[in-house]
This record gives sequence, C-alpha cells and structure tokens, in this order.
Amino acid sequence: MLEAGIGRAHNIAMASLSNFTIAGDTSPSHRYFAEDIVTPVIDFAAPGMLAVPTTPGIGFDINESAIRNALIEHKSYYANQESTTTVIPTW
Repeated sequence: MLEAGIGRAHNIAMASLSNFTIAGDTSPSHRYFAEDIVTPVIDFAAPGMLAVPTTPGIGFDINESAIRNALIEHKSYYANQESTTTVIPTW
C-alpha cells in the first residue's frame, strides 16, 4: 500500500527488526510526492537500501507546511462541546 512519510517511517523502523520479514512501502518519497509530509525526505542510501534513522521516535520530523499546503478542510473535536470546521479556500 502506498504510504506518506509518517507511515513509511514506521515501515522502515519495522523492516529494520531482525524478525520482521514482510515490510510495507519503503520506497523513496519522491517517487510519489513532490513534497512529503516528513523531513528529511526518505530516499535510498544506496540502490535498494534505506538508512534507518537512529534518532528517537520515528526518526523524522513532521513537515507542517506540506500538510497545510495539502489541507482541504480542518475539523476540531472537543469533548462536551460543539465541533468546528474550517474550509480552506482553494485559490
């Protein structure tokens, strides 16, 4: 299944485990997205090989500007309150 950066980062982490044998989508980001929602971009370290991040967490940062650029609608949910919806205009 095609993954955006967050799912792809989790797939890379799982694929790096010694007892994990069937990885999900771990291809480079630029194959499918002009701009991915994580930084740094996911790319091959060598043909057919990915570098596994060693930093805490999933090893990637969220690219909030890419998410805002792709956002069509924002909806907030609150406990015991009315939810709010903001429609993002397309210019």
